[in-house]
Amino acid sequence: MSTLAHAKVHAAGIRQGMRRVLDVALIAGFLAVDFFFFHDIFKSGEVTSLPQYMTGVLSLAVFAICAQSLLKSSR
Repeated sequence: MSTLAHAKVHAAGIRQGMRRVLDVALIAGFLAVDFFFFHDIFKSGEVTSLPQYMTGVLSLAVFAICAQSLLKSSR
């Protein structure tokens, strides 16, 4: 294998590894945000605002996209 081909394979591996790190960081970050927004949603008198619900919906999309990416990269 030539040096250029070896460098391309190495760069692709690094890119894939960074993508996995980014996916895991996004999932962990959104889980933390969701916990802080929604941990007291069932308390009496607690009101959940529209931005909090929008964050929850957005986090579902992030979870789905990142999980799909992680599952695809593990094949």
